[in-house]
Amino acid sequence: RMSARNAYYLYTDALRFDPASDLAKSKQMEALDKAIVKVVLEQIPVVKAYDFSCSFFYDQVFTSLNNDRRNLFLQFYRPEEAVKMKIAPDHVITMSFDDFVVGQVSDKKVITDLHRDSVIVGSVKMPDGSNKNVYNTVTAKLTINTRTLESKGLIAVQIVDFHTKQLLAHQKFEGVYVWQDDWGTFNGDSRALSEKQLRICNKQQISPPAPQYLFLEFTKPLYNSTINYLSNFYSATIYRM
Repeated sequence: RMSARNAYYLYTDALRFDPASDLAKSKQMEALDKAIVKVVLEQIPVVKAYDFSCSFFYDQVFTSLNNDRRNLFLQFYRPEEAVKMKIAPDHVITMSFDDFVVGQVSDKKVITDLHRDSVIVGSVKMPDGSNKNVYNTVTAKLTINTRTLESKGLIAVQIVDFHTKQLLAHQKFEGVYVWQDDWGTFNGDSRALSEKQLRICNKQQISPPAPQYLFLEFTKPLYNSTINYLSNFYSATIYRM
């Protein structure tokens, strides 16, 4: 492979002297084909327990890897592309989601007695005809409900030598996504509540997102981890330009 890479650059130099040379162009492409590390990125199995599609995550990873043109001698293929082009890959990358939960529900209720001092509760007319504010303490009993849905899991990434079946590298990454909704009620004087507490009491409880949405959200932090891991592996001296 290193000889093929050297040959590619030598034919590139030759084409600077004779850009029209069909022989040099042909040999350059032959050298490039032998120099490239060809990698098939296998599709991610459907998560059967939930029947979730992993195609969105897969497409993002594949596109990012193939759009990184810093390494001339590295090419990624979808399985169907490799079959159609009759390519025997050097490496095969597999990814799978495991050990995860989606939408684990946790409910919490907090009741708080509130009071606020020095609140204007009225006014009185003074002997001189002027009005004077009357201050007092206002109270309220606040109930805040919180529903939390936690989704988390692992993605396992493996790189295998296609010819020897040797495991070259493997790693697992964890992703977590927490969805939360707060709503509440109160009894008493609304002036004892803060603006944030009033907003919570004025809103309705909302329905949680669909499981597929929660699944996609917890995979988002896994995207960067997976891309960085694969990019770092292929930036090693043996695979880079």
